[in-house]
Amino acid sequence: MNTMMRFACIPMAMAALAACSAESGDSDQDQDLGLLMTTGLKPGETKAPEGSSKADKAAAAEETPAAAEETAEVQGAVVDNTFAVGVIPVDGSTCPSDSSLVSFHMDDEDDDSMSDDFTPFGLPQTARRAILPPDGIPRNVTLNFCKVNGQSFRHLTTSVNDKANFYAVLKLGQTCPNGSSEMKRHIDNEDDDNRNSLSGPIAPNQMDTNTTLRFCYFHAGTTTMASFPSLGIQYAVFHDYDLSPQPAFVISKRWTFTDDEDDANANFSSPTGTTQANDFARIVGTGSNTMFDIARVR
Repeated sequence: MNTMMRFACIPMAMAALAACSAESGDSDQDQDLGLLMTTGLKPGETKAPEGSSKADKAAAAEETPAAAEETAEVQGAVVDNTFAVGVIPVDGSTCPSDSSLVSFHMDDEDDDSMSDDFTPFGLPQTARRAILPPDGIPRNVTLNFCKVNGQSFRHLTTSVNDKANFYAVLKLGQTCPNGSSEMKRHIDNEDDDNRNSLSGPIAPNQMDTNTTLRFCYFHAGTTTMASFPSLGIQYAVFHDYDLSPQPAFVISKRWTFTDDEDDANANFSSPTGTTQANDFARIVGTGSNTMFDIARVR
């Protein structure tokens, strides 16, 4: 794995602009992927241990006073760790009061890099473009979440065939709320000179030289909601990018692709083979690399 000049391109999700800077050496490159992240927000407070076992990213409307009142009801108390979940701050860093910012900085493949690819937030009808070809420039990905109360999140449909209304949030509590199902994605990060790092209360997710993310998947169930809860911030969840038409709750959408370790890749998803698992794979992909589909819902 090579030490080389790296080049960071930082998309600004709210204005779809890019600010680019070059630096030499083997320092980490953060992509502001909206899941994702703002440069300068490197979660370096905790460095993952070296040598751990492989087994183991449209302009937004401002919130109205009415939404602020709703926020006081939804997010006015200390987050309940039993049912806590992670939502994606659209600006990469702003979380509600009494919420924690949770970050996973993943060191992705260095050699023959697929150029961890992403899009800015775009209109709901935007078609998915092809992943950019390899350019040999290693890039890394930081995933940012706000830890919030999960009990206000519910299913959007009672029908197992209503795929437009399936979505997921990161699991940050002991139990997935309101009948949602736990899904797991293990991501095999860069083996050589691994620089994974994390910040915030990530449990029950795990990070050493690899990353294991757990999700609460709202598929179909009897406990439903009419709309996503207002949290006082603009936020996103995981949702199928390719659906056409997109449901009315999707304000804008984006995707993020991570180029995971090439050598003896140990990526896996769990469970597998079930209807829910197959539907979830359309939101957080399977295979030797990982695709995250994201929709802004507030």
